[in-house]
Amino acid sequence: MELQGAEENATPIEVLTAQCCAPTQEGFVRFQAISLFELGYDKAEIAEISRCSLRTLNRWIAGYKERGIDGLAIKGRSGRPRKISKERFGAEIVPLVLDPSKAGETFFTGVKLHGYLVNNLKEELSYRTVLAYMHEHELTRVVPRPWPDRQDPEKRAQYLKEIGALKQDPSVELWFTDETGIEGDPRPRKVWVKKGTRPIQPYLGDHIRLNVIGAVAPKRGDLFSLIVPHVDTEVFQVFINELAAHTKQSNKQIVLVLDNASWHKSASINWHHIKPKYLPPYSPDFNPIEIVWLCLKRDFFTSWFAKTPDDLLDRTVLALRSFIANPTAVTSITNH
Repeated sequence: MELQGAEENATPIEVLTAQCCAPTQEGFVRFQAISLFELGYDKAEIAEISRCSLRTLNRWIAGYKERGIDGLAIKGRSGRPRKISKERFGAEIVPLVLDPSKAGETFFTGVKLHGYLVNNLKEELSYRTVLAYMHEHELTRVVPRPWPDRQDPEKRAQYLKEIGALKQDPSVELWFTDETGIEGDPRPRKVWVKKGTRPIQPYLGDHIRLNVIGAVAPKRGDLFSLIVPHVDTEVFQVFINELAAHTKQSNKQIVLVLDNASWHKSASINWHHIKPKYLPPYSPDFNPIEIVWLCLKRDFFTSWFAKTPDDLLDRTVLALRSFIANPTAVTSITNH
């Protein structure tokens, strides 16, 4: 039995096949209703089985008669109309989020922004809708990076010009040095967890700490370092002595870039064959070894803490050896 008026490609067998292959429960119910109708079931029975009204069933049958299986396709629903257009949210709200002072605020969280839109701008929006609009404009909350406010733009520009010339000079090998502290109870870092849970990270509070002096040659990925108990002129001189021995076979001029710490500028320092070059004041972003320290702490000191000074020493040695043994990775993260 076939429904009169149905297209030739919509036979009962094909309707049954479409029913079995329906990707959604709603589609399955529609095709099942048509199959039952073709088998002679009463419309009231079909409506009860399909849990739909007679009006809906008649609409399905009419669509099938007119366009075959295509007449049973589930059309997308438009949903509720937007409260604020994407263009308006981007033009009026996003600038307030990026600069809360324009709204007379010092900061915005999602909750605070929702309250501002509802109470101050009289917008009828749910909190979830506000978050959806924020994500739609690629807005997210991050912790701002501290940035020194005493930088000299002219000195920074001059440094970049000079360092660019040195990078192009085949007779020069650039090294960058700096110190860092390694904590036995490092600051907790972000980790993935299931929603609704909050992990803990144990700590002892014993303030175990050691210092590392390092130097990196980004072009070759060569990392040289010493673990020291503290940093002063005497300790820094030991580091320079060891770095000079490490680079003495080079046929290039070794230029060592470093910051303006007092022990870096002591008149008593013997630089051997190394030529020092100082960064502009307050410009750690120009020193690529800073990236080495960040990656080292991220890779080896996330969700980890030291119970003894020896634990911290062993872990630091492991971390440094890992980077020293992988010059390709060192070049990748420092050659910028």
